[in-house]
Amino acid sequence: MLGTLFSSEEKYGPRLTMSLCHCSSEDGDHPARALRHQVQNSTGWQSDKGCVYPQELGFAFEGEVELHFIRVLSHERKIASRIEVFIAEATKEEIENGMIKPYHSSNFRRLGYVCFVTTADNAFGARELKTINIRQKCVYVKLLISRPYSSDYNLFHQVGIVALTSHGTIRRTYQGAPTRRICLIGETVEVPLDEMLPPRLGNPQSVQPQDDIGLEIDQVTARRIAEIVLLKERAVAAEDYDLANALKSCLLSLERVGKQLYYLEKEKATAVKEEDYASAKNLKRQIDNLREEAYRIPTSVPEKAESCKNSNRLCEPSSGKEPPLTSELMTAELRGGEQMPSLHAATPLPALLDESPVGGRDLYMIKNSDNLMRFGKQENLTANVDGNLISEFAEGKEEWERSINRVIRELSSRQDQASVLQGEALTEARNSENVFGTYCCACLFGKKGSLREAAIRAIISPVGFTALCTHSRMVMEALLSYMALPSRGLCDPVAGVVFACCEAIQAIIKDNIPDLPPVSALISHIQRLLPALVIRLGDNNSRIREMAESVLMSFSDLALEPVVSSLLVDPGKDKKRPVSPKVHVARMNMLSSLVDRYGINGDESISLEVGNVLSSAVLNCLQHSNGEVREAASRLFAKALLIAPTRSACYMEALKPAQQNLVEQQMEALKATAPRVMTQDELVSSATLNSSAVLDENEMRPAGRNCQSNSEGRGAHIAARKCQFCGQFDENFSEAALDIHFIRACPMLCPCPLCDQVMEIATLQQHLTTECENRQLVRECPICREAVRVEDINKHVALNKCIKAVPTHSVCPLCHARFETGLSGWVAHLASPPGCPNNPRKYDGSGPQVR
Repeated sequence: MLGTLFSSEEKYGPRLTMSLCHCSSEDGDHPARALRHQVQNSTGWQSDKGCVYPQELGFAFEGEVELHFIRVLSHERKIASRIEVFIAEATKEEIENGMIKPYHSSNFRRLGYVCFVTTADNAFGARELKTINIRQKCVYVKLLISRPYSSDYNLFHQVGIVALTSHGTIRRTYQGAPTRRICLIGETVEVPLDEMLPPRLGNPQSVQPQDDIGLEIDQVTARRIAEIVLLKERAVAAEDYDLANALKSCLLSLERVGKQLYYLEKEKATAVKEEDYASAKNLKRQIDNLREEAYRIPTSVPEKAESCKNSNRLCEPSSGKEPPLTSELMTAELRGGEQMPSLHAATPLPALLDESPVGGRDLYMIKNSDNLMRFGKQENLTANVDGNLISEFAEGKEEWERSINRVIRELSSRQDQASVLQGEALTEARNSENVFGTYCCACLFGKKGSLREAAIRAIISPVGFTALCTHSRMVMEALLSYMALPSRGLCDPVAGVVFACCEAIQAIIKDNIPDLPPVSALISHIQRLLPALVIRLGDNNSRIREMAESVLMSFSDLALEPVVSSLLVDPGKDKKRPVSPKVHVARMNMLSSLVDRYGINGDESISLEVGNVLSSAVLNCLQHSNGEVREAASRLFAKALLIAPTRSACYMEALKPAQQNLVEQQMEALKATAPRVMTQDELVSSATLNSSAVLDENEMRPAGRNCQSNSEGRGAHIAARKCQFCGQFDENFSEAALDIHFIRACPMLCPCPLCDQVMEIATLQQHLTTECENRQLVRECPICREAVRVEDINKHVALNKCIKAVPTHSVCPLCHARFETGLSGWVAHLASPPGCPNNPRKYDGSGPQVR
């Protein structure tokens, strides 16, 4: 049945005859020879217990082949994080001689890698099938298999491949191939790979505890025993006898403790009935302690595991989480290659509070799985009752590190726990660990945005900064370097982290942190953050935009030149994708503010000179495809013409007629809105081309600054007590009261349905698809540009009933009403009577709707 080709495989081409010729290790119960059989109940090859990674599998063909695809079916529990693919090609000499080198003497070329996704969130109910696009000539293929994901049901840190196939055509055969062949892959084929499902077992709820113990065991423990019984049966079905043996001893312990709990529960019920609450409290504590001890799988691993752990082999420590993977569950690709669909992908991960369907093919599922035994170093990561941190972060730490850890815990939710770093995140954090400590780095470089925010705020807090300074003199330098990292700090997708970064930079600039080094010594570090701050000027979140502008303006008081230089450079020049038009509009407006404050003659900054501003920034933006960008650029050009007409005139002549008309319109608008300044400008305009014109321009600069200072002073009181989103003004608005207004009442805001971050309703769709921590759960519809759940996107697009997105109109994500785009349209829809019918908040900002 070697040549069997199923209908689902026809698109990949005929199967190739492929033999296994090298295997770095194998489990005695699941040897490499198991890859010969592709039948319904195949469990395939598994690496040896406690093996060294990466594991290597080598394959040989009958001769030189045109290899199109390799399809790999991963084990449902022993899942490799990724597989690298190498090929060996026949040389000219080998082709001429008709004899190829042995596998171990061949030269291999790396093609790329594919990543596998852990199915822990799906209760190990699926096997992932990867289809790898090769399209290369070769004689050998080598797979390097990386370490597995940590799993409560992979005690010995193994990886497994259930089956694999190769597809392509044979080009030429060679006689007497010298490579030893272990087995023929797919010698027996009964079912296609996408039908080789994990063992099907009954519903866990149908399994009942044994009759002879069920009557004297409390209900919670009885359910636990039922789950362990099912777990043991599934371990036996999967021929994982080491796990079955461990579960057997766990059952005996549960039966013994269950009887004690049964009588303690009765005593507690009696105490509560008699209102003896002190005794009830003591009994509850005893019950909780007993359950915590009994519900943990015993730490006595079978002898086979112990011998493996104590051997001289290098065992990689497992961890609670793996680094983020770039491969999606539904596709597989080699870098530079073509994507191919996976026919046997696991169920998409559900969002919080979603109804999660329970599959019938799941393997091991136990509640409170955090208490299950880990293999290797994970056994040491037990809970520390005193500090409520796992021992990796709490044991053997100095006082300064314990102090910063306490501050982080106080600023974050007590339920949030950082995980031990792995992979790229661990490499990134190495330089910072000596300054911030292990736990602080685990928060800064971890996956939880709330912990990243808490760590930044802890570092700049008086207690945290003082504790760190007793250990290192490079605290602020290290923090600013962290903020400049790609995807970290100011580039973090979580808004709270960006807020914390901006507040930290503002505190440094204004010297609000006790014992802070001179700001002049940190200017070079802050300069590295300016490009990211410029990008944030066009962020969808208005609060981020305002904070970025505030930081840039504050820093311009210390070092104007780097701020102007960063604004003159096109932020999208070196990026693969163009930046948002909002960024360019914000650049023009920011430059305009700096011109008002410092003039445009180059005295305060060499870059803030008419020629530099117009040639480096304004002229490029005047050619932008977005109308708002062109309008902002023409407004700045008009201001330059009014302030410095002599030096700006030559640039005006170089514009196209349409651009000149736009600039002239902006000049008329500026003259109408600033008549007093215009009087002085007319004097400048009438001056002859000599040094007196320059003198007039210089005399005008202080007047502009004073005018702005006065207007800022008049509006400061109102701005501090006015909601920046809906415009509501209240004399009682303090900073804390405004935060409450944002969270509960502002009709322009709502919590993100995936991450609960409070967002502007106008930018909710962009947030869901580009910034949200759980954005992998949704996809952007190409028609309406709205976020749709991954599992519904194909059906949504096929129906073609959504409202097509157009640049001139916006669509409310709550009620799908359509109105003219822009801030006025959103305010009219959300914050004006009668308000959005589906908005849970009243249009006047007075609070939630009463339904």
